Amino acid sequence: MPYLIELSASHNELTTFFGFKPPKNLKKVDFSFNKIPEMNDLFRYKGLTRLILDHNEIKEIKGLTNCSALSHLSLAHNKITKMEGFGKLPIKILCLSNNQIEEISCLENLKILQNLDLSGNKISRLKGLENHDLLEIINLEDNKIAELSEIKHIENLPLLRVLNLLKNPLQDKSDYWLFVLYTLPRLTELDRKKINVEEKVEAENKYAPPPEVVAAQDHLKNIVYSMMQPQRIFDSTLPSLDAPYPMLVLVGPQAGGKRELAHRLCRQFSTFFRYGSCHTTRLPYFGEGDRVDYNFISEEVFAEMLNMGKFILTYKYNKHNYGLTRDTVEGIAREGLASCIHMDIEGVRSLKHSYFEPRYILLVPMNKVKYEGNLRRMGLFSRSEIEFSVARVDYYIEINQDFPGYFDALINTDDLNTAYQNLCQLIREYLGLSDQLGKDMSDITDFSKEVYARRSPENEEFFWHLSSNSLFSDFLDSTDRNYVISLSARLLAEEIPAEITSMQKRREAARQALMGKVPADYTTLFQRGPVPTPISAITHLDRTSPTRMWAKSKFADGISLTPSLSFSEGSSYRESLLMSKGTTLSSLAHFPGESTFISLETPSPLKSDTYLDKETKEQLSKPSFELTDRKFKVKSPVYQPNIRSGRNVKIVLPPIPQCRK
Repeated sequence: MPYLIELSASHNELTTFFGFKPPKNLKKVDFSFNKIPEMNDLFRYKGLTRLILDHNEIKEIKGLTNCSALSHLSLAHNKITKMEGFGKLPIKILCLSNNQIEEISCLENLKILQNLDLSGNKISRLKGLENHDLLEIINLEDNKIAELSEIKHIENLPLLRVLNLLKNPLQDKSDYWLFVLYTLPRLTELDRKKINVEEKVEAENKYAPPPEVVAAQDHLKNIVYSMMQPQRIFDSTLPSLDAPYPMLVLVGPQAGGKRELAHRLCRQFSTFFRYGSCHTTRLPYFGEGDRVDYNFISEEVFAEMLNMGKFILTYKYNKHNYGLTRDTVEGIAREGLASCIHMDIEGVRSLKHSYFEPRYILLVPMNKVKYEGNLRRMGLFSRSEIEFSVARVDYYIEINQDFPGYFDALINTDDLNTAYQNLCQLIREYLGLSDQLGKDMSDITDFSKEVYARRSPENEEFFWHLSSNSLFSDFLDSTDRNYVISLSARLLAEEIPAEITSMQKRREAARQALMGKVPADYTTLFQRGPVPTPISAITHLDRTSPTRMWAKSKFADGISLTPSLSFSEGSSYRESLLMSKGTTLSSLAHFPGESTFISLETPSPLKSDTYLDKETKEQLSKPSFELTDRKFKVKSPVYQPNIRSGRNVKIVLPPIPQCRK
């Protein structure tokens, strides 16, 4: 049979094979399920591509050296104890399952191996499977692989897609599944199960989580531990939701100048900022002070503080732990100041998960050669640490470019003096100290001068009360004024025109209040009922000539209030009333009964150039009016010396933070 291509002699009782003259074109041969004890030399079968010798009694692999075209070899269910005799054959599929093999060997020269089946053996290690770039399928079911570390021998196989490790001791490991998926991310099937995307993400987040996941996990851990502690209202909790507690965070690579700039900034702007030192488990560098630059603690103390919920944020850098405690921030907030903190990008990611809304300033040395030289001159870092720090410069720049708005500003720190000037200018703009604060200070100064220029014997007691009041002194204190004006307002968005107009009105109202004037628009706050506006003319007043009335009474603490109302010829009482807006008669109002809070005393002497007829004088001598059916009825005179309710109440100024007293 010279043209024979395929030969199948399985399920017989053959004890040998190829006992005949080989056909030249023979490609596939199957001698499975026989009793063949050993392999013959197949040097004459150079065209053979597939050889199946399963379920025989073969103990040694030999005689295949000259089979230069052999791509599929199967010797399953034999008595083979050692992998050998493959030479440099172009084998793609190799099946040696259910033998007695204990070690993987002699596969170095099988460069194009794609499918390997070694199930049902006694293999305990995966060493020997390295450097097979075309290997796609590995079946190691029912072996003795017990350690997860063995997976690392096949982690660099780029085309590995299917792996079977069923019935191995390592399957009992709790982290087995996720560890294998993390180590072999290209797998699509493990232990005869398809792998989905969620499982791969879970494995990645567990063993090599991205920085964002690490920050979220750290924040979650700190929140859980802090919630287990007694809860209270923090000093950094401000009453307004629109005005979070102000914080300034300086971010940058190691030894890039952020610590020095933070100290200088806090010294110059001491009325606004206080330096907040983080806790760390690393040893102090030369020149660093404990509780000055960092709070240096041990790993045990750090873990204890973490379990007690002391930290707002924690992160790890260069195998050392760092953390910002709640007590640090609250201590600064208790003094009425903002926190100035410096940290690495890992800490920023964790802080961004909290409810704090700091200003993040990125400080980066753009000249990496100069930065590397500075690190070497310090003599504090190893070569690997220097290389890592220099590489992190590009990492910071990439974050700033890839995530616009992640940092509020970027400053080059090649020259620390120039960087500090730029930083100070930026802080002044944030605080509004460049122009707006100067304008507010001038307004306050002019206002104070105007108030004290209006001193008189009648209101001297009032000014003495203000000048001797400690709250008033604290209110005019420059530190408190800077805190209120700069931190509470300037860190917010710029004021819109409507807000500016509103603030001007408030300042004017405060100025009028301090001078003893009561705006007419606010008199309705003290009325107990609605104030009807008369629409008919006053019949008992002479409308043909100008008429003036005064109502004198004592104001709080000796200040006199003498409002007036004028009626022009040809104008109705309603028109004049609406135009007066703040005069005595509009405040007189015609309420029923006890709601009258202003009454006319004995008419004061009139000026020589003002004349009133007899009827008008009689009407003016009457103390109060009441509107009934659009007609004024005279009430019995009742003496009421008070001009408004609450006249005896001491003036109370806006509260000052308790820490500023």
